[in-house]
Amino acid sequence: MKIYSFIIAAFTLLVWTSCQPKHLRINTEASLHPGDQLPENPLLMHPFTTTIYPKDSLMSTLYGNDTAFQYALKNTDGHYPNGSILYEVTWREQPDSQWFGANIPQKIVRVERLQFQNNQSHYSKYEGIPLTPVADSVDNPKTKIIVAQRMAMIP
Repeated sequence: MKIYSFIIAAFTLLVWTSCQPKHLRINTEASLHPGDQLPENPLLMHPFTTTIYPKDSLMSTLYGNDTAFQYALKNTDGHYPNGSILYEVTWREQPDSQWFGANIPQKIVRVERLQFQNNQSHYSKYEGIPLTPVADSVDNPKTKIIVAQRMAMIP
């Protein structure tokens, strides 16, 4: 009879502890802030690929809107159709307190935006706190580097 009481007590303890609310750890430092002057939030778009620059302690992720995402699923030539928007968001890295040896984004260093309209690419670059425009041009040389990135495929 004691073994059954122990099993029931252990099961009750297990159920009780698993039903407790978990504390979500959200990295707000790596997010956008209310004063940032971006036209939209790239972190809510589709992620395409991530690049890590260990020498500079930087990491970046390429995001795109629905039009760019649908195009990139089927094409690798980088000739995005009109209406496509790409964002390359670059963060400084910091050690992850949850996983030894891992790095996570710290704060946004820069955001680069490409908008494709009238068969041209319009490049904008945002830096600082808050993020403000520092470059704005048509067919910028950085465009080729951004569109050359391929979507990461997961098997």
